[in-house]
Amino acid sequence: MFDFSHHGQIDAHRYRGYYDAQLGSTTQCAYCGRIIRYCYAIHNQHGKTFVIGSCDFARYRGTKLFRQLKAAQVLQEALLKNIRHDLKHFDDKAAVRERRKAWAKARRDGTKIVNMWKLNQGEWLPKELYELRVTAEEKPRQYKRQTAAMRWYEQQTEKIIVLTNLASSI
Repeated sequence: MFDFSHHGQIDAHRYRGYYDAQLGSTTQCAYCGRIIRYCYAIHNQHGKTFVIGSCDFARYRGTKLFRQLKAAQVLQEALLKNIRHDLKHFDDKAAVRERRKAWAKARRDGTKIVNMWKLNQGEWLPKELYELRVTAEEKPRQYKRQTAAMRWYEQQTEKIIVLTNLASSI
């Protein structure tokens, strides 16, 4: 498959770079023709670029290019691992932010009902409104894990909504 007359011998090849062709890639390895996702670009003797996968690193064993290819592979794997970690971490943060917004809205709605009652009926609150006020005044503590914070906001939001619905019927 590989055209040595066009690309030259292995000792004339130079490392150019690497990239992730993503899932569903149709990029083919220049040597074996397999579909590859993680691609390593190499310059041939004429400065033209061709792409190989890690499946053909062994052809370069014992050369400087082999060390460069292995280093690029390690770098690419580390980069992808970090990207996956960051996506998970920031997805969790975004989920906490959304739940905090829902909690704040439910809290404002509950506080508004309590304040309207106080304005119209006086300081004394019925049991349902008192529970609503106490629940709406609760502040979240600092959580080490995003999932614990999400759970707290979700539970508090549901609790405030239930108490708000109860208080609305008074």
